[in-house]
Amino acid sequence: MNSITAKMLFTAVGFLLFISAAAVGAGLFIQNHAALDEVDAALSSRDRDVVLIPVMEGEEKVSGAAVMQSVFQIAGLGVDIQVDGYLFSKDVGIEDTDVSIVDLRAVYSTAYQRNGDGVLERLIFRKQ
Repeated sequence: MNSITAKMLFTAVGFLLFISAAAVGAGLFIQNHAALDEVDAALSSRDRDVVLIPVMEGEEKVSGAAVMQSVFQIAGLGVDIQVDGYLFSKDVGIEDTDVSIVDLRAVYSTAYQRNGDGVLERLIFRKQ
C-alpha cells in the first residue's frame, strides 16, 4: 500500500472516531443536563416549611382514640397490642375483641417490644 494512501486512511479513521466520540459526549451532556433540571424542579416544588422530625421511641404520647384506631387496625399492623396490661392479639378478629378497656379521653404513652432482629412484636400503651 502506498504511504500516502495509508496516511489518508488513518486520518479518515481518526476523524470518524473523533466525530463519533464528540456525538456520544454531546448526547451524554444533554441527558445529564435534563436529569439535573428534573432534580432542580423536584427540589424547588417541595414545601420548605415542612420539617420532618424523627419521633423518639417511647416518648410519644397518643390519645385514647388513636389507641382505639390502632386496635381496630391490628390485622394490618401485624403486631400484638397491649393496653394497660390487657393484650389484644393480632390473630383474633376485631369482631371477637372487647375494646371497652380503652379510655377514649385518656392520654397513653407508647412503648415498643422488638425481637432479636429488631422486628416489632408488640405495641404497648400505658395510661398516663
